[in-house]
Amino acid sequence: MSRIRDRLGGGPPQRRPAAPTLGQLGWNPGAPQGTRHERAGLGDYLRRGLMIGVVVWLGWWLMGRLVPGSEPMEPATEGGAELPSTTAPAAVERAAAPAPVPAPPPPVEPAAPETVPPPSSVPGAPSEPGPVAPALSAVLTSGERQLAVLDGVVAGVGQSVGPWEVLEVARDAVRVRHVSGVEVTVVF
Repeated sequence: MSRIRDRLGGGPPQRRPAAPTLGQLGWNPGAPQGTRHERAGLGDYLRRGLMIGVVVWLGWWLMGRLVPGSEPMEPATEGGAELPSTTAPAAVERAAAPAPVPAPPPPVEPAAPETVPPPSSVPGAPSEPGPVAPALSAVLTSGERQLAVLDGVVAGVGQSVGPWEVLEVARDAVRVRHVSGVEVTVVF
Protein backbone atom coordinates (compact mmCIF):
# COMPACT_ATOMS: atom_id res chain seq x y z
CA MET A 1 0.00 0.00 0.00
CA SER A 2 2.88 2.34 0.67
CA ARG A 3 4.06 1.83 -2.94
CA ILE A 4 0.72 3.01 -4.24
CA ARG A 5 0.87 6.06 -2.04
CA ASP A 6 4.40 6.77 -3.21
CA ARG A 7 3.34 6.60 -6.86
CA LEU A 8 0.30 8.79 -6.31
CA GLY A 9 2.41 11.35 -4.48
CA GLY A 10 0.95 10.75 -1.06
CA GLY A 11 4.29 10.19 0.62
CA PRO A 12 4.63 8.56 4.01
CA PRO A 13 1.54 8.61 6.22
CA GLN A 14 1.23 11.80 8.27
CA ARG A 15 0.96 11.51 12.02
CA ARG A 16 -1.26 13.92 13.84
CA PRO A 17 0.79 16.15 16.18
CA ALA A 18 0.45 15.27 19.83
CA ALA A 19 -1.43 17.67 22.14
CA PRO A 20 0.90 19.97 24.06
CA THR A 21 1.57 19.03 27.64
CA LEU A 22 0.87 21.33 30.58
CA GLY A 23 4.58 21.95 30.97
CA GLN A 24 4.76 23.13 27.36
CA LEU A 25 1.87 25.50 28.04
CA GLY A 26 3.78 27.12 30.90
CA TRP A 27 2.19 25.39 33.87
CA ASN A 28 4.26 23.13 36.04
CA PRO A 29 2.24 21.78 38.96
CA GLY A 30 5.34 20.75 40.89
CA ALA A 31 6.98 24.19 40.79
CA PRO A 32 6.22 26.77 43.49
CA GLN A 33 3.67 29.36 42.44
CA GLY A 34 5.04 32.84 41.76
CA THR A 35 3.67 36.07 43.14
CA ARG A 36 0.65 37.62 41.56
CA HIS A 37 2.55 40.69 40.40
CA GLU A 38 5.82 40.87 38.62
CA ARG A 39 8.69 42.44 40.50
CA ALA A 40 8.52 46.20 40.18
CA GLY A 41 11.68 47.98 39.16
CA LEU A 42 12.94 51.41 40.15
CA GLY A 43 11.21 52.99 37.15
CA ASP A 44 7.84 51.62 38.29
CA TYR A 45 8.31 53.07 41.76
CA LEU A 46 9.33 56.45 40.33
CA ARG A 47 6.28 56.57 38.05
CA ARG A 48 3.95 55.66 40.92
CA GLY A 49 5.55 58.25 43.21
CA LEU A 50 5.25 60.93 40.57
CA MET A 51 1.59 60.08 40.00
CA ILE A 52 0.84 60.21 43.74
CA GLY A 53 2.67 63.54 44.02
CA VAL A 54 0.67 65.03 41.17
CA VAL A 55 -2.63 63.88 42.73
CA VAL A 56 -1.67 65.28 46.15
CA TRP A 57 -0.57 68.61 44.66
CA LEU A 58 -3.77 68.87 42.62
CA GLY A 59 -5.89 68.23 45.74
CA TRP A 60 -3.91 70.82 47.73
CA TRP A 61 -4.28 73.36 44.93
CA LEU A 62 -8.04 72.77 44.60
CA MET A 63 -8.60 72.98 48.35
CA GLY A 64 -6.71 76.28 48.45
CA ARG A 65 -9.03 77.67 45.81
CA LEU A 66 -12.18 76.45 47.56
CA VAL A 67 -11.38 77.68 51.09
CA PRO A 68 -13.04 81.07 51.71
CA GLY A 69 -10.70 83.88 52.62
CA SER A 70 -7.77 82.39 50.74
CA GLU A 71 -8.29 84.57 47.69
CA PRO A 72 -5.56 87.11 46.96
CA MET A 73 -6.25 90.61 48.21
CA GLU A 74 -6.92 93.35 45.72
CA PRO A 75 -4.30 96.11 45.57
CA ALA A 76 -5.15 99.14 47.71
CA THR A 77 -6.45 102.12 45.81
CA GLU A 78 -6.72 105.75 46.80
CA GLY A 79 -9.27 107.85 44.96
CA GLY A 80 -9.53 105.34 42.14
CA ALA A 81 -5.75 105.34 41.46
CA GLU A 82 -3.61 102.43 42.46
CA LEU A 83 -1.01 103.16 45.14
CA PRO A 84 2.64 102.68 44.23
CA SER A 85 4.13 99.33 45.06
CA THR A 86 7.07 100.79 47.01
CA THR A 87 6.52 101.12 50.73
CA ALA A 88 7.46 104.34 52.43
CA PRO A 89 9.51 104.14 55.67
CA ALA A 90 6.61 105.63 57.67
CA ALA A 91 4.34 102.89 56.40
CA VAL A 92 6.90 100.30 57.50
CA GLU A 93 6.96 101.80 61.00
CA ARG A 94 3.15 101.77 61.16
CA ALA A 95 3.10 98.17 60.01
CA ALA A 96 5.61 97.18 62.69
CA ALA A 97 3.51 98.72 65.49
CA PRO A 98 1.13 96.24 67.11
CA ALA A 99 -2.47 96.56 66.05
CA PRO A 100 -4.94 97.61 68.73
CA VAL A 101 -6.84 94.69 70.23
CA PRO A 102 -10.60 95.12 69.87
CA ALA A 103 -12.64 95.00 73.04
CA PRO A 104 -14.53 91.77 73.60
CA PRO A 105 -18.23 91.98 72.76
CA PRO A 106 -20.61 92.37 75.69
CA PRO A 107 -22.01 89.09 77.00
CA VAL A 108 -25.26 88.08 75.43
CA GLU A 109 -27.96 86.92 77.77
CA PRO A 110 -29.77 83.83 76.54
CA ALA A 111 -33.34 84.44 75.52
CA ALA A 112 -36.00 83.01 77.76
CA PRO A 113 -37.46 79.85 76.23
CA GLU A 114 -40.95 80.17 74.93
CA THR A 115 -43.47 78.50 77.13
CA VAL A 116 -46.22 76.78 75.26
CA PRO A 117 -49.05 75.54 77.40
CA PRO A 118 -49.53 71.78 77.06
CA PRO A 119 -52.69 70.72 75.27
CA SER A 120 -55.07 70.16 78.13
CA SER A 121 -58.22 69.69 76.14
CA VAL A 122 -59.39 68.14 72.94
CA PRO A 123 -59.43 70.52 69.97
CA GLY A 124 -62.92 71.54 68.95
CA ALA A 125 -64.34 70.85 72.40
CA PRO A 126 -66.19 73.55 74.34
CA SER A 127 -64.09 76.21 76.10
CA GLU A 128 -64.38 74.40 79.41
CA PRO A 129 -61.64 71.89 80.06
CA GLY A 130 -62.45 68.63 78.33
CA PRO A 131 -60.91 65.18 78.29
CA VAL A 132 -57.25 64.85 77.37
CA ALA A 133 -56.70 62.78 74.22
CA PRO A 134 -54.60 59.61 74.60
CA ALA A 135 -51.02 59.57 73.30
CA LEU A 136 -50.53 57.53 70.12
CA SER A 137 -47.16 55.77 69.96
CA ALA A 138 -47.59 53.07 67.27
CA VAL A 139 -49.99 51.81 64.59
CA LEU A 140 -50.16 48.37 62.96
CA THR A 141 -52.35 47.85 59.90
CA SER A 142 -51.99 44.50 58.20
CA GLY A 143 -54.80 43.04 56.15
CA GLU A 144 -57.84 42.74 58.42
CA ARG A 145 -55.86 43.44 61.59
CA GLN A 146 -55.73 47.07 62.72
CA LEU A 147 -54.07 47.81 66.05
CA ALA A 148 -52.90 50.98 67.80
CA VAL A 149 -50.85 51.63 70.93
CA LEU A 150 -52.64 54.35 72.92
CA ASP A 151 -51.19 55.39 76.28
CA GLY A 152 -49.06 52.24 76.24
CA VAL A 153 -52.04 49.87 75.70
CA VAL A 154 -52.53 47.85 72.50
CA ALA A 155 -56.12 48.16 71.29
CA GLY A 156 -58.04 47.30 68.16
CA VAL A 157 -61.20 48.76 66.62
CA GLY A 158 -64.07 48.57 69.11
CA GLN A 159 -61.84 48.19 72.17
CA SER A 160 -61.51 50.74 74.97
CA VAL A 161 -58.44 52.39 76.46
CA GLY A 162 -59.55 54.05 79.66
CA PRO A 163 -62.49 56.34 78.82
CA TRP A 164 -61.66 56.24 75.07
CA GLU A 165 -63.10 53.80 72.52
CA VAL A 166 -61.15 53.11 69.30
CA LEU A 167 -63.39 53.81 66.28
CA GLU A 168 -60.96 53.64 63.36
CA VAL A 169 -57.27 52.89 62.85
CA ALA A 170 -55.55 54.41 59.80
CA ARG A 171 -51.92 54.25 58.73
CA ASP A 172 -50.84 57.39 60.59
CA ALA A 173 -53.86 58.35 62.73
CA VAL A 174 -56.45 56.84 65.06
CA ARG A 175 -60.01 58.12 65.59
CA VAL A 176 -61.26 57.67 69.16
CA ARG A 177 -64.46 58.60 71.04
CA HIS A 178 -64.65 59.66 74.68
CA VAL A 179 -67.47 58.38 76.90
CA SER A 180 -68.81 61.95 76.90
CA GLY A 181 -69.34 61.64 73.11
CA VAL A 182 -66.38 63.77 71.94
CA GLU A 183 -64.62 62.26 68.90
CA VAL A 184 -60.97 63.03 68.30
CA THR A 185 -58.43 62.03 65.64
CA VAL A 186 -55.05 61.36 67.24
CA VAL A 187 -51.97 61.58 65.02
CA PHE A 188 -48.28 60.91 65.69
